Amino acid sequence: MAYPIGIDLGTTNCVAAVWQRGQAVTIPVDGQGTLPSAISVRSDGILIGQPAKGRAQIAPASSVTSVKRFIGDGKTKWEIEGKTYTPVDVSAMLLGRLKEAAEAHLGEAITEAVITVPAYFNNNQKRDTKLAGEAAGFEVLQLLPEPTAAAIQYGLDKGKNQTLLVYDLGGGTFDVSILEVKENDFNVVAVDGDFHLGGDDFDLLLVDHLIGLIEEQTKEDMGLFRSLFGRKGKKKKGSETATREMLLARQRLKEAAEIAKIELSQADRTCVSLPNILGTSLDEEITIDTYNRLIEPMVARTIEKIREVLASARLTSDDIDRVILVGGSTRNRLVKEQVTKAVKEPWTSEHVDEAVAQGAAIVAGSMAAPDLDMTPVEININNVTPFSLGVCSYEKESTRCINSIIIHKNRPVPCEEARPYELQTAAGRDNKLEAYMLQGESENPAECLVIGKYIFTGVSHTPGALAKVEIQYGYDKNGIITAAAREQSTGKALELHVEALPDDMTWLDEISRGGSFDPSNLKLIVTPPGYDDVGSVLTSLQLPFIVYTERQPLDCDIFFWNCLASTHPSAEAIRDYVSDGGCLYASCCAARDLDDAFPGAIEFDHSGCRSETIQADVIDMDLTKTVGKNLRIQYNTAACYTVSLQGPGSKVLLREAATGKDVMVMVPFGKGHIFYTCFHHHEDLSKDEKSLLQFLVMKQISVVSGIPIEAVSSEIRT
Repeated sequence: MAYPIGIDLGTTNCVAAVWQRGQAVTIPVDGQGTLPSAISVRSDGILIGQPAKGRAQIAPASSVTSVKRFIGDGKTKWEIEGKTYTPVDVSAMLLGRLKEAAEAHLGEAITEAVITVPAYFNNNQKRDTKLAGEAAGFEVLQLLPEPTAAAIQYGLDKGKNQTLLVYDLGGGTFDVSILEVKENDFNVVAVDGDFHLGGDDFDLLLVDHLIGLIEEQTKEDMGLFRSLFGRKGKKKKGSETATREMLLARQRLKEAAEIAKIELSQADRTCVSLPNILGTSLDEEITIDTYNRLIEPMVARTIEKIREVLASARLTSDDIDRVILVGGSTRNRLVKEQVTKAVKEPWTSEHVDEAVAQGAAIVAGSMAAPDLDMTPVEININNVTPFSLGVCSYEKESTRCINSIIIHKNRPVPCEEARPYELQTAAGRDNKLEAYMLQGESENPAECLVIGKYIFTGVSHTPGALAKVEIQYGYDKNGIITAAAREQSTGKALELHVEALPDDMTWLDEISRGGSFDPSNLKLIVTPPGYDDVGSVLTSLQLPFIVYTERQPLDCDIFFWNCLASTHPSAEAIRDYVSDGGCLYASCCAARDLDDAFPGAIEFDHSGCRSETIQADVIDMDLTKTVGKNLRIQYNTAACYTVSLQGPGSKVLLREAATGKDVMVMVPFGKGHIFYTCFHHHEDLSKDEKSLLQFLVMKQISVVSGIPIEAVSSEIRT
């Protein structure tokens, strides 16, 4: 049986350790106890660790450092040498290098690992860390919170009951946890933290200070240069692109700041010497007083987190038996001073960078130690969830959306809670239940992390009755969200898939504030009725509108163009309106004018007028959710045109089933959108036709406002 190993996947450095012959031993990588968390891509291969960290100084655009800060964000990517790398890809490379080092050190294949994560990592960050481990070739036995790992490394076999507070300040993240230890039982009581606070931020504060000195010497605005560090700074016109000189200067400053930080952990002063940097040279003395003044606000934030976690655990500083400092950034003297004032004098491991990995190795050994070792330790670990788990729910009393919490923060994991739901179903449709899953404590969903849209499909339809569904929400042992649903009447399990969220989620804040999104406040203009009468549809939705008069300015959110209307704008006016961000709805007879206004966006084919009922497939997902997958359209009038989409990003909304011809489309143009249907209609609409046109209006409002059609529908219906 092979050895399982423990891994600390850190922001600045990574460490691997193994439980061997009764003790946790750090595995050397390239002769060192730590592996710098850096990769650098060259045309002939990829450097990992110390060589990559060194090359980053001369090739910053081809290098990635501090990847842990981006894991789980779903957005960050690096384009290097013609290839795209994600945080999962880069993390997998680091883990793979640790795997190689462990196999060389132990002389056998390594396939299992316990990987540590910040206690305050959210679901997406934990999920992507696990994916990275699997991509590196590991079976991830457990994702272990870093403070818990440190507590195990400190408290193993102490043989006494104690309450520990673990203060873990690494390169990019901060955690504070309280654990009750009884012999070798480690029970996490409460956690808190900030996964965007660490030694990297201390470095950036020093960088800010040094850039200020460069500005003083050169009298140049360094706004663009500051922005390379993610700092605020006004970019000058004509200097929108960073030069290679700037990229190299960025790496030199980061390196100098990191060295200065390390030296000031022991000395009272240090000197930063950087010749020939951005038109000047730096030879500046930095004192410990200057440094402490810069970082004091961030250290104060960590102390506030200590107070919050004590309050959550209903404890005082007197109840804490030992404070343990973990992470390289706890070498900072101000940290030790402030923690001592807030709680008590802390204990620091001799090898503070290796303690977390060694704790993970102990856990790995307890789970799957080789038979030949004969020294597995018996330990029991109970962790808690760092975030409450909830769903975005509509609150009728306040006409807003709230975070309806299901599982509260600091509850032991694994855990599970069930919630019943009732929903209206329809025959012949793919009936489904959707939930926006949230992590966070705020009642406002916009202030929480939206994990994703969880969609349960296959709900059975029973005529004359509401479908009853029970959803089981939970956290597994790694703190990753679980969800499953079943029908209460049949016990049938429903299929689940999680839909990715769009980059722009501002709509959530709008509907969470209550009353700030009101479709009736949208300005709608409709041409006089011709064959169509869109005004009757708007009236049925109780949406006010204005009837267009000749040469009226199109200062509206949506303009509805009835077929053969007696008065309508010119092609030029329509084009300008849509190009500037307007939303246009037009039907059959507007085709000729639209062809003039938007050449190349839509291709129109005049196929002759015909009057009949057709079967239409609903292609658009938003409309499918509300009107089903197909409809019988009984317009009692002509379908004169068919359309072909030409522009990028265009979407088919409705398609004639028999011929496969597209008969309703949405086309982006300029900043706006065109909605065109080949049909025109009268007032005598069937129920299906009325629903289709109502929800087409809602679709347009959704596009204009950026708010999902479900939320638009809820607001209009109430």
